Amino acid sequence: MLLDKLDSQCLGYLEKASQFCVQQQHPEVTPEHYLLQLLSNRNNQLNLLLESAGIDPVDWIKLLLSQVENFKDVKSSKPVFAKDLLHWFNRTAGETNGQPPEKSVQVSHLLLCLWRNPELYRGRGLHDFDQLSLSEVNTFFNEKIDTDINTTNTSNAAPDDDATVLM
Repeated sequence: MLLDKLDSQCLGYLEKASQFCVQQQHPEVTPEHYLLQLLSNRNNQLNLLLESAGIDPVDWIKLLLSQVENFKDVKSSKPVFAKDLLHWFNRTAGETNGQPPEKSVQVSHLLLCLWRNPELYRGRGLHDFDQLSLSEVNTFFNEKIDTDINTTNTSNAAPDDDATVLM
């Protein structure tokens, strides 16, 4: 199962995103909810990465908050994972298949997957993520990223139709 592949930090942000959904009465945990939780920690990798590229994380927070304000309010004590969130996580898990099997997906992997696959964020108005160069990302994560990476081989299948209920 997908949750088994997430490390404790990823799971913690997912739990916070779920709690935020319950508070806001949103039926689904979306990438916007997850990114907001990442940005809520000033020392998180996403904040640090954006700041290193001259992108103000507060701008992303404002944008994401304006987007989630438009989500449907329903009384739901158990929001479900949105299909696009599952797609992002599944795609990331596919890209980390060479990692140690247990708890191999980390926040840095999620961010690298997001950066490598603009279709995962471009429709959300996070276009300034495009400003990050390969060298900035390489330097930030201190790892070599192949410029010819073929992301079409990594779990391009649509997420399952059945939504996953958060525990």
